[in-house]
This record gives sequence, structure tokens and C-alpha cells, in this order.
Amino acid sequence: MADVSYTPVFHHTEWVDKVDRAEASGPNGFNIRFNAIERDLLEASTVVTEIATAIRTVRTSAPDAPARITFTPQLRDVPPALGFETTNAGFQSGLSNAQLGACAGVANFVPPDRARLSTVRVVGGIDASGTNTAAISVMRIPLLGATASATKLGGVSLTTVGDFDLQSPVSDDVALVDLSTFRYFVSVSYQCTASGRLQIQAVHLGFAPPA
Repeated sequence: MADVSYTPVFHHTEWVDKVDRAEASGPNGFNIRFNAIERDLLEASTVVTEIATAIRTVRTSAPDAPARITFTPQLRDVPPALGFETTNAGFQSGLSNAQLGACAGVANFVPPDRARLSTVRVVGGIDASGTNTAAISVMRIPLLGATASATKLGGVSLTTVGDFDLQSPVSDDVALVDLSTFRYFVSVSYQCTASGRLQIQAVHLGFAPPA
């Protein structure tokens, strides 16, 4: 963007009582002085227009950077499945084996109202033997309606062991956060055919801030 500057041109030389005569024309008349003031005002108007144009250019060329919420969901039990426990590091850890079956949990959270969600990222790990099936999903459900169904906004599913850091997009048709209509929650399920443990360290939600 080019530098914007304004240098006043008009400088008023004071009239002296009983010395200067009031005249319209001439080098000391009203016309030449008021014309100089007018030219200065027009120049100031031009500079203001340039500033406004520059501001609009910056606004349109530099969109809002995506924001992010990071949290570890405090999962509540979903009977009859096994529940999750909180580790000393504040992570969520769930056990599943052939005798006890699957573990599951849910945790409500409140995203920024009217924001547009863009991504769901989950960080954690699985330590297991046997076949694993894990699903971590961000959901929404209508506030009204006892039989309403939840809608998945994004999440990850995996069958591997070891550390994971996975991300999925949120579809545009469900991206807008509307706290007056929906409740938002994280849903987790994990099952291992032998013996395994799922650990969730963090959930990251990418979003565009409310306009």
C-alpha cells in the first residue's frame, strides 16, 4: 500500500485592525484566502478517501485467521459399557477386553455461538493386542424432542495401535454453531477383542469466529 500523507498549504496571515481593508479581490482579499482553504479541504477529502480505500483493501485481502478450541473431554459413563477414568496427566483412559467388553463415554461442551466449525482433530493413543475399533466423534443434538437423533459433525475412527493425531473436516451444512437450537457433545467408544486401552489427550476444534 502506498504511503498516505497530507501537508496543509494554507497559512493564515492575520489582518490588522485599521490597517488592512476588507476586500474581495487582491493578494490580501477574502477570495484568495477562502480559495486556499477550499483547496486544502479538497486535498484532505482526497486523503481521507485514500485511507478508507486502503482499510477496505486490508479487510478484504486479510480474512480472519481460523481460531481453535483445545480441551480434554471429561467423559461420563454410558452404561452398560465400561467407563473412562482420568489419568494423573488429566487425559481420559478407557479399558476394553474380551471379558468386560467395550468402553464408552460422552462429554458436553459449549462452542462459541454463531461460529462456523471447520475441523475436528483428536490426539491420543492406543496400547493393545488383538483387534481394535475406536471412534471419537463431535456431535450435536436438538435441545427439544425426546426422540431427536444426534448428528455427527466430525471425528475420527481407527483400528491401529500406537499414538495418533488425526483430523477430519466439518461439513458446511452443519458447521454453524447454534446454541439456541442444539447441544454439543463428544462421544467416544472403544472395543478390543483381546485387551487394550484407549487414551484421549486432547480434542481440537477449528472454527471461524462469529462475524
